[in-house]
Amino acid sequence: MTLQIPVELGCPQCGAPVILEETDRILSCGFCRVRLCLAFQGTASYRLTTPDLPESGLLYVPYWRYRGMEFSVEGLEIRHRVADHSHLAIRASGLPPTLGFRPQVLRLKPMTAEKGNQFLKPELSFEQVRASTNGSVPGQFDGAGDPRSGRAFEALVGETVHLIHSPVLHTDDGFWDPILRRPLVKADAAALSRLARDRSAGKSIRFLPMICPTCGWDLAGEKDTLAPVCRNCHSIWDSGEGRLSRLPFGVSSSGSKGKGDLHLPFWKIRASAPDLQLETQGDLIRLANVPRVVHQDMSARNLDYYVAAFKVHPQLFLRLARSFTLGQPARGLTRELPKSPLHPVTLPLAEALETLPILVGSMAVPKKTYLPKIAGLRFKYIDSQLVFFPFEPKGTELIQNDIGMSISRNALGMGRLI
Repeated sequence: MTLQIPVELGCPQCGAPVILEETDRILSCGFCRVRLCLAFQGTASYRLTTPDLPESGLLYVPYWRYRGMEFSVEGLEIRHRVADHSHLAIRASGLPPTLGFRPQVLRLKPMTAEKGNQFLKPELSFEQVRASTNGSVPGQFDGAGDPRSGRAFEALVGETVHLIHSPVLHTDDGFWDPILRRPLVKADAAALSRLARDRSAGKSIRFLPMICPTCGWDLAGEKDTLAPVCRNCHSIWDSGEGRLSRLPFGVSSSGSKGKGDLHLPFWKIRASAPDLQLETQGDLIRLANVPRVVHQDMSARNLDYYVAAFKVHPQLFLRLARSFTLGQPARGLTRELPKSPLHPVTLPLAEALETLPILVGSMAVPKKTYLPKIAGLRFKYIDSQLVFFPFEPKGTELIQNDIGMSISRNALGMGRLI
C-alpha cells in the first residue's frame, strides 16, 4: 500500500501553515477555522523541501509522480495491482531517473516563484512517460486463442498525478544535490541551461468557499471528498475544473435495514459500445453467460454500468463493479439525502469511464473471444448519475443485502490511502 505525502499549504485567509495529505480536497485551518475546497487547474505542481534546504537560488527539476489502480490484460488473464511510480519529465542525462523514496520521507510545498528559484518546464507529458515506462504494447493472439507475449490492454484507474520538482543547486563546481548532499557529476549542464523555465508557479490551486451555491448553507464532507454535500437543500457538488458544479444523484433504499446503514457511492453510467451488441440488460446476460432466463422486459431495459466512486484494492474494485453491473440494482431512487452517513466520493467520473473496457472483459464469456477485443473497444458516453447504496454494518463487514455481497470496513479505510 502506498503512503500519503504530507503537503504544506498556507491558509489563504490568515496565512497559517496547514498540513494536508496529498489526496485531501478540503482545507480546514486550525487558526481561523475557515474551511475551503481545493480545486486544481490542470496538474497539481509541488516542490520537495526539507527544513535545512536553502530557500533561494535553487533550480527545480520536474518529475511525474503517479499512483492508482492499474489493470492490464496479459494473455487470457486480467491482472491488477496498486501502482506507485515517478519518472524524470525532461530529457537530460546525469539526473536521477526517479524520485526514489524522497516523496515518502520529505514534505511537499506548492511551487512559488520567489527568491530567485527557477522551475524547469517538463518536456515529456504524463502520457509519454506512461507509454515509455510500462511498455504497453498491444499483444497478439494466435488462432487457437493462446496469447503471445505482451500486454493487450492497460489502464491506470483513479490515478493521482502530480508534478513534483526536486531541487538542484548550481555552484562553481557544478551541480549539487542539496537533499542527499552530494555532487551530480554527470549532470548535463548544457541540456539544463537550454530548457524552458516554467512561469506557472503558484497557479495550479484554487480555493473555493465551502458554501452551497444554491442556498448558501455550509457544505459538508470528509477531507478527501471530491463531492461535498448540502444537507439543507439536498444537493451534491463536484469540485473539479476549478468551480463547484451540481451533480445529479439518487439514493437507493434497496437492501436497506435501518438508519445505521453506511451509504457507498457508485457511478451509474450509460454508455454504448458500437463494436459490441451490448445495449440492454438481456445483452449483458448473454455476454456474461449468466444462468438466467432472458425475459422480454430485460431485452427492453437499457444497460447501466456501475463503478464504485471510491478507491479500494483493485481486485475488490473490479468485483464490486461486476456484481453491481450484473445485478442492475438501482430501483426507486430518491433525491433526498439520508440521515445515515455517506462514504466520501474519491474517484471522479472520468476515471470510472476508463474502467469500462476492463469491466466488460471481466464479465464476458468466453475470454479468448472477448479479451483480444478490449484494446480496440471504445465506449460512447451517454449519461451518468451518482447513486448511493445502503450497506448494513455487521461487525467488521458491510453487507449489501440486495446484491448479496459484503465489503470489509478495513478495505474501505485502506482504499483511502491509494
